Amino acid sequence: MHYKSESILERFVKWVAKLVLNVVVVGLVLLVTVQFIMSNTAVDKSLLSKVPYSKYILKLDQSDKFSQTAKTVFAPQEGTLIFKLQGNDNPWQVRLLVNKEVVGNFAAGFIKVKVRPGDKLAIDARGYKEAIWLQLSDISEKIVFLKEGQQFWIKNEYKKLGTVKAKAKF
Repeated sequence: MHYKSESILERFVKWVAKLVLNVVVVGLVLLVTVQFIMSNTAVDKSLLSKVPYSKYILKLDQSDKFSQTAKTVFAPQEGTLIFKLQGNDNPWQVRLLVNKEVVGNFAAGFIKVKVRPGDKLAIDARGYKEAIWLQLSDISEKIVFLKEGQQFWIKNEYKKLGTVKAKAKF
């Protein structure tokens, strides 16, 4: 019988594979051990605190000095919308609602409102007998909502305008 001998490359590949597997296993064991030690609330009273330099490594005496406040990494993108009244009316009874809460009326002839993705907008003109034209005159670059310049004709009704969405970041 003739057996094929392994080449040097095959033995090297097997040795590297075994080495990588051993390193991964040892790393996982160390990771679990460190997590277990760090989650122990009485670590300063345990045997681990007697190991030389463990106080410096684990920073046992600084556990109450975490005073830095957390910073926001991803915040919802806030933007603004401006609705202008078309015409010379002064309909203070017509209100703009964001998430079913009144944010203002059109007594000044326009409303500038801050919105976030997911906000639902509506105009409540119930009780105002005259027909009015409103125009969405400005939209922030951060949000997507209808189209700039879009107009709405409203007469004595509650009109849902839609939901604000954020522009894709990537």
